[in-house]
Amino acid sequence: MVNLKESLGEALNRPIDSAFLAAFRSAFGVLMFIGAYRYWAKGWIDSILIAPAFHFHYEFFGWVAPLRGVGMYVVFLAMACSALGMAFGSWRRIASGVFFLIFTYVELCEKAAYLNHYYLVSLLALLLAFMPEGTARVPRFVLLALRLQIGLVYFFAGVAKISTDWLIHAQPLKIWLRANSDFPLFGSLLEAPGVAHAAAWLSMLLDLTAPLWLSLRSTRRFAYLAILGFHSATACFFPIGIFPWLMVLAATVFFEPGWPRRVPGLARFFSQPIDPQPRAGLCPVGAFALAAYFCLQLLLPLRHLRYPGSANWTDEGFRFAWRVMLIDKVGSVHFRLKLPGSGQRVSVEPKAFLTPFQERMMAQSPDMIVELAQHVAADYQRRFGQFPAVYADAWAAMNGRPSERLLDPNVDLTTLDPAGFTPFPILSAH
Repeated sequence: MVNLKESLGEALNRPIDSAFLAAFRSAFGVLMFIGAYRYWAKGWIDSILIAPAFHFHYEFFGWVAPLRGVGMYVVFLAMACSALGMAFGSWRRIASGVFFLIFTYVELCEKAAYLNHYYLVSLLALLLAFMPEGTARVPRFVLLALRLQIGLVYFFAGVAKISTDWLIHAQPLKIWLRANSDFPLFGSLLEAPGVAHAAAWLSMLLDLTAPLWLSLRSTRRFAYLAILGFHSATACFFPIGIFPWLMVLAATVFFEPGWPRRVPGLARFFSQPIDPQPRAGLCPVGAFALAAYFCLQLLLPLRHLRYPGSANWTDEGFRFAWRVMLIDKVGSVHFRLKLPGSGQRVSVEPKAFLTPFQERMMAQSPDMIVELAQHVAADYQRRFGQFPAVYADAWAAMNGRPSERLLDPNVDLTTLDPAGFTPFPILSAH
């Protein structure tokens, strides 16, 4: 047992070329600067973070709120500066940690704006904050940690695609490809028979096997070309921001550690002599923290198994689980308030409390419907001194199917736990 422990420690701490880490951190910083600028330029700082009077909250983070007025612009300026610090600065670990804190704060301000790649950005920034810098050698666990993180994203994204909707009905790909039928040159091909099904199966197989093909020297070049082609296509057809380019960058962690030294134009940035040893290895506390981190990364995508029905329909266990591009879902919600004592009924429309973006995202997510219902009840009590029961007429249509009731209209939503630790009264289970 002792020999096994020592062998594992030696394998994890074996020094390797750090060029891959320097290149990844710099490119990640540049990409994050572009992302921060893009958020600012599109006016999302105001429309998503400042303008709404009400914000949806993540479990355990109900205390997080965006700053008002110019405050959020200062936050994004600091985010952009920390991103540049990761890319070009002298204190890149500190810049990574600052970026992680700022970016995660912004992400936690509005649950309706959740995206899988925002979550991935936070995780990668956190890992980079604890990884060495300023040395030509790093322990091998640094590379393995990045590979495992990206491998888990691919694996769980592939597993989530093993479903009737994705593989048998090619939904929602059919809907999305049809929406791009006017794409220049070959848009008409997107509606051709079999194209959506072929894309569905190929994307599932790519997600499940990409880490393997990228890890093998004999297939690495072809696998990376496939990933580059796949993500370039998704960037063209789908408005998903920096995510495709983040995954193109992330795939480079499966290359040989010293790959930047062999790339023309990059080699001169990695010309320093290679030290015989890294500065520090993985200590027992660090090993425990890293193991706990990846145990959490394994468990979070599986938590949907404790709920009945499909996570795609119920949203229970959907977030933080790498269920990428699986649903095309629209809904509508109307609230009915029942006043205590008199039993008088009052109708309330969500748009009285939400922006159009929030209303659209809320209408497809039972947990956000419940949270808003409880806010509506609290608001009514504040204004009129009575705390009403709140019922919802909530309907949703997913992946081209007819609209169905999403929540039981006879359940008082103020009695439910908005965190969803107990299942919501969802009527249909897809």
